[in-house]
Amino acid sequence: MNIEDLLYYIQDYDAQYINLILNAYEFAKKHHGDARRKSGEPYLIHPVAVACILAKMHADADTIAAGLLHDTIEDCEGVTKKTIEDNFNPTIANLVWGVTKIKKDELPDPNENEQANKRKIVESLTDDVRIFIIKLADRLHNMSTLEYVDNPKKQEEKARETMNLYVPFATLIGAYSVKLQLEDMSFKYLNPEKYEEIKNIRTEMDKEIRDELDTLICDVQRILIRNGIKAKIIRKDKNIFGLYKRLKRYGDLKDVHDAVSIKLIVDAQQGLNDTEICYKVMDIIRSKYKMIKGREKDFISAPKSNMYMGLHETYRMKNGYSIQFQVKSSQMYEINAYGIPAFWNLNKSNISINAAYEMQRRLQQLDFFKTLKEIIESNLPTNEFSKIIDNDFAPADTIEVYSYEKKKYIKLPKGSTAVDLAYALSENEGNYLVSCKQDSVEVPIDMPLHDRSVIEVFSDKTMVDPSRDLSNSCVTQIAKRKIHDFLKNNR
Repeated sequence: MNIEDLLYYIQDYDAQYINLILNAYEFAKKHHGDARRKSGEPYLIHPVAVACILAKMHADADTIAAGLLHDTIEDCEGVTKKTIEDNFNPTIANLVWGVTKIKKDELPDPNENEQANKRKIVESLTDDVRIFIIKLADRLHNMSTLEYVDNPKKQEEKARETMNLYVPFATLIGAYSVKLQLEDMSFKYLNPEKYEEIKNIRTEMDKEIRDELDTLICDVQRILIRNGIKAKIIRKDKNIFGLYKRLKRYGDLKDVHDAVSIKLIVDAQQGLNDTEICYKVMDIIRSKYKMIKGREKDFISAPKSNMYMGLHETYRMKNGYSIQFQVKSSQMYEINAYGIPAFWNLNKSNISINAAYEMQRRLQQLDFFKTLKEIIESNLPTNEFSKIIDNDFAPADTIEVYSYEKKKYIKLPKGSTAVDLAYALSENEGNYLVSCKQDSVEVPIDMPLHDRSVIEVFSDKTMVDPSRDLSNSCVTQIAKRKIHDFLKNNR
């Protein structure tokens, strides 16, 4: 990536914004000087690549400028937050400061350096989500050049940190496009043999399904044309790490329902709005193809907790492989791919402070935000804060259940019970939990919930002993803390 690439991506920006970005480029070029990366390339290539990633998202000029400057405070002698503010503006200075790592000598306990930086990254989400997005772009480019780190242990450490922190939080903000890339880049270093094995499996599958899939896509296009519907059809293969997880769960590749998906992107037409036309298209597809029972999902009436929307159905082809049909509007598709960063692209006509405000407003509406803010405001010791983040917000395995009360999907750590769900639904719900139904069948409140099940929880203040301790009936640290606080206040 070089300045020509960046100028290409920002060619439709207003002149004042292009000038600001060029000033940031020249500042970075001057202060990074002759510094080189481990690949031997000029260091400047890295901040320019980060800026290009952000520009592809149609980020605002302040964010792109901060992407160019993101390493200057940390790596360049004489550059401080005030230097950035004096040369640019307070917003850019705050963004650059937000992505700057805390140094060991700045901490009371140098051993907490890694946890302190994790805390700073996570806390940035409640301050300005653009800080975290710059960190994502930074990590995406660094992972793409990890081969130049000549220490295998360091490579594995970076890959593990990426998988344990950046991937989960990219998922929480709905940035699937970045999340999927980071998963595969990390998996390549964490389990190289399995990475190559799954990559080869995916290649062989493509050879087996290519002819029938091409015919299917052509037939679907003709069906939609006959019904007077304009649609964009996109084939999407499961990423390597995603396919690895599916194969661990199902065993046989032919039992993986979404190894390949056909996305039908349709917008308002025929007097129908975006949502209505999506339902009409899926009805047409259902009428022509026999779908696998139990695999249908309506994420339009009940979006996922990170804003994902769409209609899903699964069809088994003659060769035995399953194909997932996904129907969504262009806006749904954009948000599904980029999550919160999508609101830059959706606000192209007004891409200054209003887009940033809209992104933060949308973030505050996501399920995890309120809980994260509560944890941050609790001012917990760094090690305890880190434990909650690892366990509750970035667990190794998760389940997704449909809340009957909230009419939406809730993501929880694997092993979570009705107690965990109740506290995830509201501050006090778990305090008075008396029973739970899973798929309309009553189950114990301490029983681990099943993935993709429908859960209904029941509370009653009059039937609960205030001294009842449910801390052994849940797995999330947040639920355990709330139980502890409730018991403490009712002694």
